[in-house]
Amino acid sequence: MQYTVRPKYLKHENRKSTALIVVAHFNGKRVSKSTGISIPLQAWDVESKKLKKSCPGWSPAEQLKAQRDLSRLDQVLNQRALQISADEGRDMNADEFTETLAAFVAGARDVNRTEDGQSEQPNLIEYLEEFIPSATKRRNKHARNDGERITESTVQQYTQLLPVLVHFKNWTGLSMDLRKVDVRWHDAFLEWGSDIELLGPATLGKHIKSLKRLFYYAQKDGLEVNPAPLSNEDFDKPRQPKNQVQYLTREELEKIKALDLKGKPALSLERDRLLIGCWTGLRVSDLGRLNMKMLLKSKKEHSYIKLLTQKTRKKVAIPVLKDVQEVLDRRGEFPRFRTEQSFNAGIKELCRLAEINEVIEADKQGTVLVERKNEHGKKYKEEVKRKIPGKWEKWELLSTHSCRRSFASNFYGFFPNQVIMGITGHSKEEDFLRYVGVTEEQNADTFMELYLDKMRKNGLL
Repeated sequence: MQYTVRPKYLKHENRKSTALIVVAHFNGKRVSKSTGISIPLQAWDVESKKLKKSCPGWSPAEQLKAQRDLSRLDQVLNQRALQISADEGRDMNADEFTETLAAFVAGARDVNRTEDGQSEQPNLIEYLEEFIPSATKRRNKHARNDGERITESTVQQYTQLLPVLVHFKNWTGLSMDLRKVDVRWHDAFLEWGSDIELLGPATLGKHIKSLKRLFYYAQKDGLEVNPAPLSNEDFDKPRQPKNQVQYLTREELEKIKALDLKGKPALSLERDRLLIGCWTGLRVSDLGRLNMKMLLKSKKEHSYIKLLTQKTRKKVAIPVLKDVQEVLDRRGEFPRFRTEQSFNAGIKELCRLAEINEVIEADKQGTVLVERKNEHGKKYKEEVKRKIPGKWEKWELLSTHSCRRSFASNFYGFFPNQVIMGITGHSKEEDFLRYVGVTEEQNADTFMELYLDKMRKNGLL
């Protein structure tokens, strides 16, 4: 049986999206029916007669879901045609075609129960595809009140997980049944992710964290799930390496301040943003939101910045330190935000000009080839961005992430950890110490130094 899929509308003055329809011919009779799949008008490639890989206003998750729905439609129609051929020795007719398509649109499956007698339900990938579009309407798993919802940054993590699961399934052929995702599945995922996909421990840890959260929601939705992601301590993220995010020392920040940037207004802007980032500890997503309305006075007449962080939705109050106040006095406002890309490039250029060129052995993002399989098992290679180990000059390794790390590392040991964590937004001291790259032994040494200093000042030594 042959059929074609095409948009119902290719152009329309009042429409931004269109349904996909399926067209087939039976004994000269044309049958046209809706697939139940909707896409943006711009998402269809007229020449190749296929979905585009991307288009404005269409998220990767939505594109992937549409592609998977079309693949499932093809599978359903062909399986039905093969069944009719095997049972009755004839081709599918128009009525059977219409009935099969109607069942697909209604969400029906070929069977209601699996071979082992378990009820049919969405698999892990299908559930994630359905979960992402409405995730921000759901209550945060760790919410302190009913009003807290899943944040956009968390949804982004789920969106990043989706294609990873598809590649994992295509490569290994392992089941995506929510009931079969156990510790062995977890171990296979980590092994594939590290050896084949060349993902680092931090990225794999992020995906495992997302999986554990996702199983929590799947169980709340009444689906049958394997208990391992929810309760087995072996279903955990891989051991995390020491934080490799480079930070700028106080001395290095002074060298950047001393740069003569006359005639370079764009770079001067990025310097001011860098200084504010390093002396507030804010993420780049919050630096771009700063405005003078967030600037308040405490009861003791100290200036501070008060805001709700975009990523974690935590309220923070950050004192305005000397370097930040100097920028505000000179500009009369917070530096305007351009783009994260320009900020990243600006940080590297500033640090290069300031000769922050110590050679460091670390991982740096670059392009590598990874081997993958498509849904039919055919291997192919694709260029991806990954961390590459090597020796680099320090300025090459600095980025927007260095701002927050610089704040935490420069003040570690000067103030109690809990005070710094109240500004950086870390909830656990264990996470904070890992973030600043401090071992248990170094933490003990810092404690002893502070202890001896306090004892001397109080005349007890």
